[in-house]
Amino acid sequence: LKADIIGVDKQDDRAAARLFSSAAIEYSAILPALREEHGLKSYLFVIGDVFDAQQNRVITHAARIKMLWRGRFFLDGWRNYILMHPHYNISTHFISRELYDILSVFINAMLSLILAHRDYFPHVPLLLWLNSTEVCEHFFGCTRKVQKDFTFVEWIMMIPKLATIMSNELKLKGFQASAREHLSRAHRSGYYHSWSEMKGLNPEVLMKFPSNQDINLLIRAAYLEAKSLITILGMELT
Repeated sequence: LKADIIGVDKQDDRAAARLFSSAAIEYSAILPALREEHGLKSYLFVIGDVFDAQQNRVITHAARIKMLWRGRFFLDGWRNYILMHPHYNISTHFISRELYDILSVFINAMLSLILAHRDYFPHVPLLLWLNSTEVCEHFFGCTRKVQKDFTFVEWIMMIPKLATIMSNELKLKGFQASAREHLSRAHRSGYYHSWSEMKGLNPEVLMKFPSNQDINLLIRAAYLEAKSLITILGMELT
């Protein structure tokens, strides 16, 4: 965990995934220095669920909606509480403005995609994890395998070789999965791509969409859960 924070490779996808894992939350609960940091554990849980709402292959779309709305209520409740209390500073006691904007756009986009897919493509499974820049990142990850540092001209020259590498990876998907699993346990392992992984995927589950009435109930449940977390942290959700 320390190596994922101090001197971390900014392109190490697995370091970010480990930070929001249940193991990291459990570790923060038993580590004496972090045992009383309930805000940290709540943040890792809620924001980790926001990311999982897109990346998870097996949960229902109803569960995704609830996770996303809980993240929305948690972030907005935290931010509004700080704004309502002048002795707190939004730049000190809240996440950065850029991260807040990114999370807000991400949550709204995922919710909108689910609704749009339900209304226009109800008989097609919605694979939310494919709605991302991961394929593009995979391309650059393969580039780093060929040459760690490169100029734009060198990158253009590498494109034929990169196309071959990516094609071979898809053909040898089973072998690549084993290799990725080995890399996932290593620190500073660079890009980690899971867009082609379909373990546990059930197309029928991903074709079931909640009705507007169901969504209203999910939003209510998400609000109550976010309110409980914020109350535990000594704040109020208005």
